[in-house]
Amino acid sequence: MKTTLSYSPPVRARTCVLCVALLALFSLTSAQAAWEHPETFRERRMVVFMAFDAAAEYTEHEAQVLYDALVLELASANPDVVILQEGSLSPPARFEQKVEYARAREADAWFDVVLFGSMERLVARGTSYDLLRTQEIGAFEIERPFSTGFRDMERGIWAEAAAVVREHYTKYQDAVEVRFRGAPGTTLRNIWDEPFELNENGELTLLLPSPMTYRYRATLRGRYPESGTFYLQHDPLFIEIPSQRAARFAVELFTANFRYPGAAASLYFMPAWVYLRAAAVSYSFGLFLVDDYGEQAAPDLIDGAPLTELTSQLGVYLRPPDTLLRPYISAGGVLRVSHDNASPETESSAPYGFIATLGLEYSPKLRTRFFVEYAPRVLEIESRDAYLDATLPRAYVTERGAPAGYVFTGSYLVRVFEVHLGLRQQL
Repeated sequence: MKTTLSYSPPVRARTCVLCVALLALFSLTSAQAAWEHPETFRERRMVVFMAFDAAAEYTEHEAQVLYDALVLELASANPDVVILQEGSLSPPARFEQKVEYARAREADAWFDVVLFGSMERLVARGTSYDLLRTQEIGAFEIERPFSTGFRDMERGIWAEAAAVVREHYTKYQDAVEVRFRGAPGTTLRNIWDEPFELNENGELTLLLPSPMTYRYRATLRGRYPESGTFYLQHDPLFIEIPSQRAARFAVELFTANFRYPGAAASLYFMPAWVYLRAAAVSYSFGLFLVDDYGEQAAPDLIDGAPLTELTSQLGVYLRPPDTLLRPYISAGGVLRVSHDNASPETESSAPYGFIATLGLEYSPKLRTRFFVEYAPRVLEIESRDAYLDATLPRAYVTERGAPAGYVFTGSYLVRVFEVHLGLRQQL
């Protein structure tokens, strides 16, 4: 007796094999689904207009029969086109009126025919107008030098008109594919009701209704925002979204009160948004243009005091970095350094203070920015005279008192008129 040995895989092994097979099938299906996009095609809707020349000789019955024959011929010419009757035989005359009438009937095209002569010598000229392509399509002319009877209507006298509809019109795709490519993780807004995000490969494919104009705004942390506009018609569209690293540093040159030179550098904790700014204004030389000093000696055109004012501020912008005008605010401390002696030291008459800044940037280019800022400050002073003597040229303050914008209140000084104008370059 022969014994046949057979091997049956364990239940667990068979289950694993089945799971792997199902997983592979699911992955294949998902991969295929990712490349499949629904295509929605709509039938064209065409209004038929028929008008008659002022010298034409057609009875009302003849005119109606001719119009009905044309409508029937066009309706059977192309299954992708739905023919709509206007039917009045005195259609809108102006182009704008035809557009308005077609849109009211939810039509996207019209067929316009004008008849001349009579049934004894029928002449017809016509064309179609495609609202989606915004152009006339398929002009034709029919001339019958012999009498046309009602039985001729059944023999296709409108064949040339039907050829226009048959050859030039097809269903149109209601949704057109738009492919975006950019940095992975970029978020697109303003295209539709919800935001979209580029995948790990930096790609995104959308099917959007057309024809239509779209605007988008692309944002990604650490990058400058990008805005754009595109007009979607019938053909698929590919859009490359540029991506520029947002600024981490900035350097700037400016003038304080249109008199003293200054320079600053900024470090952005949040790129192009939140920053720490260190600035220095030198009082060693300033531009003194006022020439009315009375009988006292006037300072030189370029004069100054051996003093540098250092500030450190933490600030934030109030609008996105790609806007033309961008306000910002900041606040911090002031340190005044005297270099009258061989080695710099803290200026004794008003060593420390507080500064607040309200500024506005104008950006002709993304990284190049002109700015103006109002930066008042409060200083604790030793005395009024000591402060003025250490800060301003002696000829400027002798017997003149404090210049405009200096408000002394006991042991404090508020410098109200502090305006900076300069150029900032983001890096």
